[in-house]
Amino acid sequence: MGLFGAKEDSEDMMHNAMSLLEKNQPKGAIPIFTKILKQDPKNISALYNKGLALNQIRKYSDAVTCFDLLLEINPKDAAAINNKGI
Repeated sequence: MGLFGAKEDSEDMMHNAMSLLEKNQPKGAIPIFTKILKQDPKNISALYNKGLALNQIRKYSDAVTCFDLLLEINPKDAAAINNKGI
């Protein structure tokens, strides 16, 4: 599979994970975000939304880790700062 196929797969996975979050199913979304991040560790959207999903299931330290990683990439990300509780 070429580069375009990999990108499409990542986009499909993101769509599926976001759909699960919208249906209040964070436990189903988290492994999908994790898979996306294995392919692209600097995927800001996956980091942010994985952090939100972890927060929803009360895995606060794991959520903060996601927001910390996001802030290493983009130190001024207001949403990550807010959700981290800074």
